[in-house]
Amino acid sequence: MTKILFMGRKQVAANCLEWLHSVSEVEVVGVVTDSHLAGSVTACLADNLGIPLLDYGSAFEYALSRDIDLGISVLYWRKLKGALLFRESKYGCINFHPALLPEYKGCGGYNLAILDELIQWGSSCHYVDESIDTGGIIDIQKFDIVPSIETAYSLEPKTLFVMEQQFKRIIERILLSPAGRLPVM
Repeated sequence: MTKILFMGRKQVAANCLEWLHSVSEVEVVGVVTDSHLAGSVTACLADNLGIPLLDYGSAFEYALSRDIDLGISVLYWRKLKGALLFRESKYGCINFHPALLPEYKGCGGYNLAILDELIQWGSSCHYVDESIDTGGIIDIQKFDIVPSIETAYSLEPKTLFVMEQQFKRIIERILLSPAGRLPVM
């Protein structure tokens, strides 16, 4: 059984959490999300599934007191550090980032894709380290865009759809990897 601490927000995180909860080889031991906001879909789902909700502060203690194999971040907005990097765990901590890495770190990627008149965009999965979006890249899933008609508003749902598919593919790879961490690009 692979024990996972899940961190995320927005509907895409809730979708990923729901899928993850259905995987028989996985136990989601806790969820760190935007539960401080009314209407948090990820918090509501975690509560409905009976998964403990944690705030950022209590997540550190939780990570230290549990035997957790993998930390997952899906659009989690806080910088992860210390115990939440899961350096000593079997699989580490991975982040799903709605932009092409290493070029588009941090926030505002959709706007930059439009301003840079890109013809491709995508979602990246990488290991989390001490900095923002700088850990080893595991996977990049690209798709074509038309810069003359694309907007940041239209690019977000396309990216999150691709991210959700990427999430499932990467988690399946992890569960099939007896050696632990996946190779980086």
